[in-house]
Amino acid sequence: MDMALSQKIKDLIREEAAILWPEINIPPFDITEPPNPEFGDLSTPLPLTLSKMLGQKPMDIADKIKDKISKKTIEHVKEITVTSPGYINFNIDFAKLSKHLFHKVLTQKESFGTSKETKGRVIIEHTSVNPNKAAHVGHLRNACLGDSLSRIMASNGWTIEIQNYIDNTGAQVADILVAMETLPDRQGRKKFDYFCWDIYTKIQHFYETDENLKNRREEILHLLEEGNNEIANKALEITNKIVDCHLQTLSPFGIYYNLLVWESDIIKANLWPAVFEDLKAKKLITLAKSGEQEGAYVVEFGIEERQNKIMVKSNGNATYTAKDLAYQLWKFGLTPIDFAYYLRGIQNNGLPLLTTPSGTKLMDNSTPATRKFSPTTKVINVIDIRQSYPQEVIKSILERLGFKEAASNYVHLKYDVVRLSLAALKELGIKPEEDKESYAMSGREGIGVKIDDLFKKTGAKIKKTNPDLLPETLDSIVAGTIRYYILKNRPEKEVVFDFDEALRTDGNTGVYLQYAYARCHNILQKVPNWDYQASKLVAPTEISLESAKIIKLLEKYPEVLALAAEEFDPSLLTDYAFELANNFAKFYEKNPVLQANEETKNFRLQLVASVKQILNNTLSILGIIPLEKI
Repeated sequence: MDMALSQKIKDLIREEAAILWPEINIPPFDITEPPNPEFGDLSTPLPLTLSKMLGQKPMDIADKIKDKISKKTIEHVKEITVTSPGYINFNIDFAKLSKHLFHKVLTQKESFGTSKETKGRVIIEHTSVNPNKAAHVGHLRNACLGDSLSRIMASNGWTIEIQNYIDNTGAQVADILVAMETLPDRQGRKKFDYFCWDIYTKIQHFYETDENLKNRREEILHLLEEGNNEIANKALEITNKIVDCHLQTLSPFGIYYNLLVWESDIIKANLWPAVFEDLKAKKLITLAKSGEQEGAYVVEFGIEERQNKIMVKSNGNATYTAKDLAYQLWKFGLTPIDFAYYLRGIQNNGLPLLTTPSGTKLMDNSTPATRKFSPTTKVINVIDIRQSYPQEVIKSILERLGFKEAASNYVHLKYDVVRLSLAALKELGIKPEEDKESYAMSGREGIGVKIDDLFKKTGAKIKKTNPDLLPETLDSIVAGTIRYYILKNRPEKEVVFDFDEALRTDGNTGVYLQYAYARCHNILQKVPNWDYQASKLVAPTEISLESAKIIKLLEKYPEVLALAAEEFDPSLLTDYAFELANNFAKFYEKNPVLQANEETKNFRLQLVASVKQILNNTLSILGIIPLEKI
């Protein structure tokens, strides 16, 4: 991976400061742009922090560090200064840096900023929607986070396998079966997942007055766990149809998978019983002999009974957490049991989609497939923040079982939920029972924005203002608009969904970045004979502030990409992409490209081509299609 200039400076300062003051640990510090350009192009306030630790004057500390690092060669830095009250500043030689940077960007292209190191294998599990109804925008947040993270991790040297866990034996699936037995509803012309959305909501109200229906749900749950019976087969048929709907819904967003793992196959493979025996042998699970949990097997946490996690209910059924623990052990290759695999089909991205046996129910010819297995270095599960406690339980049990390396590499990418604004609720025709700023989505109540509806609504709005867009271009803009709206929020931050905000096409939006990319392409198209390889870069003596800002941003790209992988946070890339597009707009406004003299024009064309390439890289990693023409 190419190291950014700011990182090189940081490493050198840390190294020299550690030699100067070996008695302390050098604290974290940043290399950033100073508030006033007159102070330099990059700056650090580290001496101010060290002053408190060392009891020395900040300016004295700054001078000592400056004297040490000035004796070393820092490529592309032409001057180091110190300013009050204790900043170390760096002036960049933009003529040399731009020549070096543009060459790297325009020759390495998509590989610029990516890691050349092979770091290991990562399983990323995302989406994992209950296969009982249509998917809504809360599910889309999970899928977009997981898909973008997989692209980010791949660019940082990881080999990725993307899995989608299909919970086809849970209560939600039982509810659909009860509803189909009970309700007179007919599908008619509705999409199957929309039809199931409606009957799932309706059956919840019937449970309130009919105890027999609740009992029937419990019977069906047992039959689903048991498998190989009429009810279990009917459930497989229904859930496969809904999974097909989910795959079709997410395909326009560029979201695909390597493997579907079905819960019914985890049960059939007896993953959990083997783990259960190991837990008992190592005395990590106990049988509760009194209290509310009497008769259940629990893993003890904390002091109070309510802090214990039930793994096997008193009726003998394993809980979701128990089955999930077995599944996570399988991901790391820590169980001797494996599945049979089949080819479910070829996806729109040209890659095969494999499935465990239950995913073949609707297929006429199930083709056996080989899943290439190699040791898994890291497991990342994209699961909403409400499941933090069960995820902590699994991580803790992995460690208690002696799999410390697996525990340390078990990552829960938690994200907060998507709620609906008051305006969104009203647009859905739902009258709120109480006046609040936002409202939780609820499948049981039928409250939610279905992904397919959002896609159509966004497309209709964009088409209205851009009637000449080709269908393929329109779909790319729609997908980019929605993906960016979801990804620009920090994962741990709650998203309040609002139609007007989601459908914006200006400001900090996906289409704004697509427009910036198209503008770069348009400028370069107006110089048909220009070719980077044939052109010689002579940087102007004076480089505008707008040009300097872009050069610093371009140079920072590898660092941002690496940080997004380290922190499992795609929003760091959305922030970067918007800042680059925004600064390119300012550059374009004040720095004419085609009207400049030959040397300046060539320099600016290389800058435009570099911006275009980095926008292409960033958008592609975020899962947004760069468009040459809008």
